[in-house]
Amino acid sequence: ASATASASSLIWSTVVSARHERNVVMKTLRCIAGVVPAMTMIGTFMFPRCKWSWHQSSVLAWASSVSGAMAFELLVRACDALTAKPVSERVVHSALVLPHIVWALGMLRAKKYYYNSTEQYEFFGAEIMCTMSFAWWSLSKHRAGTFPAQPGARVYTWREYCLVDGASGAALLCVYRFIQFKLCAAWGQY
Repeated sequence: ASATASASSLIWSTVVSARHERNVVMKTLRCIAGVVPAMTMIGTFMFPRCKWSWHQSSVLAWASSVSGAMAFELLVRACDALTAKPVSERVVHSALVLPHIVWALGMLRAKKYYYNSTEQYEFFGAEIMCTMSFAWWSLSKHRAGTFPAQPGARVYTWREYCLVDGASGAALLCVYRFIQFKLCAAWGQY
């Protein structure tokens, strides 16, 4: 459910930021920067490793899209600061920069250890670092003042987490198991 919670948080913040954006091009870019990482992350959990090319394509698309979305967010924030745009007119994704830094460090570690089969635990540590920073980045958008006209933090209840995200996670697991049972020749090895 935490994967679906991260995806739904990212989609929620994308809808809110696109709703407040006045520029049509920026609105479109914000939608792409929010929806693509959420959907590709769902793809990484949908395809089992026995379908390696599908799984790996989803992982690479997710890593690339999150890197692009984070870079886009930092670029927009820098442009807003350079143009001295009033704070009331800025549409901010998140006020935190630390998840971006942790993501970049995790990506560098993952790239370093990806092809080194003797240090798999280092690679998995880097992979965990990336996924945790992605969740941190996605969920940080619920804080108060992240978006204009949002005086309080978004209330994210246990009911929403368990019912909505839990049900989405269960549906995702069903798709995963269906692919694993029906399409994988070597089930149980991964």
